[in-house]
Amino acid sequence: MYQGKKVACLLMAAGQGTRMGKGRAKQFREVGGRSVIERTLLAFAHNPFVDDILIVTGEDDRMFCNTLGLTKGNGKMKAVCLGGETREDSVWNGLKVLAALRGDEPDGVNEAADDIVLIQDAARPFTTADVIDRVTEAAYRFGAAVPCIPARDTIKIAEGDYVSETLPREKLFGAQTPQGFRRGLLAAAMRKGRRKGFAATDDASYVEKYGGNVRIVPGDIRNIKITTIEDMATAEMLAAAADEGFRPTASYFLTGKAMPEKRSEEPARMERSTPETRPESGTVSRTESPGTARKEAAAPPEKAEAVPRIGEGYDVHMLVPGRPLVLGGVTVPFAKGLEGHSDADVMTHAAMDALLGAASLGDIGHLFPDRDPAYEGVYSLALLEVVRRLLERRGFVIGNLDVTLQAQEPKIAPFIPAMRANYAKILRIPERRISVKATTTERLGFVGHGEGMAASAVCLLFELPPADGENAYSAEKERPEENAVPAADSVPERKSVPGGCAVSDEKTASGPEPGAGTEPADTGWIRLTFE
Repeated sequence: MYQGKKVACLLMAAGQGTRMGKGRAKQFREVGGRSVIERTLLAFAHNPFVDDILIVTGEDDRMFCNTLGLTKGNGKMKAVCLGGETREDSVWNGLKVLAALRGDEPDGVNEAADDIVLIQDAARPFTTADVIDRVTEAAYRFGAAVPCIPARDTIKIAEGDYVSETLPREKLFGAQTPQGFRRGLLAAAMRKGRRKGFAATDDASYVEKYGGNVRIVPGDIRNIKITTIEDMATAEMLAAAADEGFRPTASYFLTGKAMPEKRSEEPARMERSTPETRPESGTVSRTESPGTARKEAAAPPEKAEAVPRIGEGYDVHMLVPGRPLVLGGVTVPFAKGLEGHSDADVMTHAAMDALLGAASLGDIGHLFPDRDPAYEGVYSLALLEVVRRLLERRGFVIGNLDVTLQAQEPKIAPFIPAMRANYAKILRIPERRISVKATTTERLGFVGHGEGMAASAVCLLFELPPADGENAYSAEKERPEENAVPAADSVPERKSVPGGCAVSDEKTASGPEPGAGTEPADTGWIRLTFE
């Protein structure tokens, strides 16, 4: 929601991608180990302004999109709509479904509707949070907005084999998505255009022709649309940079950008554009994104690189009757449980010690002493969240986590996906950077005799360089209140679901991490019990 107005995204995924050649449509192909549409969806699913997401796609891809929206949509997925013969038909179908969700007439046109709709190409997997924010704000203020980047090449008009005219480059911009509108304004303009047979090349063209002015806001040179097979190579490089295929810098972690901030000259000039100007035609105008200059000025020098830190953790607990067996935040069915002051989650304890060790912040015995009644019976995942917050405050970013359980029984393979999901949600990193595995000791030692369980963990952190004059941190300086376990109302309650499995997926009070756009950033976790 933005300024009291609901914001919906229509994710357009009905195109066949004929220019891509044989095979699946471009939006369903994989880039960097993920489908293009998944990367696009995540940017909107974790944007705080976006309330609802509707995917518009073809009949053959409805099931895929429905599953994707439910699993990656962050609770915002509302519908999968059938596309039409043309892009215009697909957008119109999406508007009609959105109108029904908003309680309007089924024809999709309510000219008084002032909620905001963002129209996004599914084949633009690198749309940043900044672009979404700028478009949303401008759509709210001016009714219609389109992100653009200045033309980088000189554009010529040809007649046959000869140049007939060279266009002034300073007036030329490349349009991107999302394009944002007050819903009633776009619906009315599209209805008029459809009746008159107007052929638009993008959604904003309808408003330009029939609805009024369209505001230009700065786009992003990385916000490419994958159209041809050649674009896939560029997309793979962008995906590698956005994920983990580069050496991170301090500005990358502090700004939350998908890539280190090395902007081309053209977008930089556009963002610093001065005074609002309106072209003679009255159809478009340029604007500066509020706060852009402040954010750019605050970014640290690119040469300040994050320092990798490696940590190792180990923990042991004895098996006793009468207690639940909690491993990785999952209650595993077994005749015995692990003894301990908290829930005795041996895997999570090892993970916390690895993280704290990498940061030189002591261990869990120092931060959460077992003589303190405040931690009696506490979920270890709640303690893990405290550790993550502590790391964030001290300038550390988590790279990956690898946890190994040593247990003769039971088998934990069926529960590993839920464990990885728990850790990923708490630590705010992708599941692909979480490894959980188990091994036996071939019936040797206390583990092999079924007397207890052990766990080890290894992690990689990145330490951001301290600001000038900032003193090194010592664990002894940590304030007691910073170690407080999250409030009881932030710990999810278990909910019964069919099959004897209880699931908790409520979000904690801290909410999403600012700037997150390519991965889940909430601090909720999934806690499973098999009854």
